Formats: sequence, structure tokens, C-alpha cells
Amino acid sequence: MRKTLSFLSVITALLASVVGAGSCSNESRPLIYEYHPVSLDGWNKTDTITVSLPEFSQTGIYRGTIGVRTNARYPYQNLWIGVAYCLQNPDTVFRDTVCCRVVHDSDFDKNGIGLFLSESSLPERELYSGQTGVIKIFHVMRREEVPGVDHVGICIQDVRHMQKP
Repeated sequence: MRKTLSFLSVITALLASVVGAGSCSNESRPLIYEYHPVSLDGWNKTDTITVSLPEFSQTGIYRGTIGVRTNARYPYQNLWIGVAYCLQNPDTVFRDTVCCRVVHDSDFDKNGIGLFLSESSLPERELYSGQTGVIKIFHVMRREEVPGVDHVGICIQDVRHMQKP
């Protein structure tokens, strides 16, 4: 009973902090916020996650964040991820490599939740009105198949708009 009450207190505190942080944010609503499941067998090098970008309504600076949900089967402290923006109008390709520090259950109480979210920022990019395209996300680990990765996601937000001359 005591453990259940403690667990519920922690969950309530986490939810309250998330709601409070979201309500104080000045940032614009995300243009993209998507998570995609990874095979239960593991994330294979050939399993590329593709996210379609809607047409950008205005030129601006955009910031991306990569998120990874792992479980206790993930054997490493970091996850290296490749990200490729493939854009049209004008045709542009950006490639980035990011390192997500993966939180392990040893960082928390053993009675905690089984999935851990790790996030890493992408460089800010100037994107143009009328551009569209896809973002491709893949792991760049030495191992062909990485166990313990449940979901991989991306959030793209508008940082600031550029005025047309």
C-alpha cells in the first residue's frame, strides 16, 4: 500500500510539472510531433523512420528535437542517430548525427516505470516558405540490430519567422 501511494505521488508530481511547464511556454505549437514504434526484435540499420513534412507556410528558423524511448533491454549509455532532411523547393539535403544519452533504470528507483525517454537537440535550420519534404531517422551504431529501443520520434518547432523584403 505504501509503495503504491508513493508511486502515485511521483506520477502526480510528474504530470503536474509537465502541465505547468507547458502552460508557461512561449514557444509556438510544434509543426511536427511524431513518434514511431520500432520492431520488438530491435532497431535494425535498415529500418529507417520516415516523417513527412507539411509545406512550410513561411520562411523561418526551425529547431528539431529527436526523442528515443528505450526499455531495460537497451545495453548502452548512448544511442547515435543519423537524421537526414530531404527537402524540395529549393532542393536541399541536411545531414546530422546526434547522440542521445540513454537513461537507465539504475538512474531511478527500481520500482519505476519501464520506458525511459531521452532527447537530443538538432541544429537550427532556416527553412523556406513552400518547402516540403521528408525527414529520415536511422541509427548509426556499430551493431546491426540494437535491442531495447521502443519508439523514435521527432519534434520540429518554429523558432522565429523571417520577414519578406
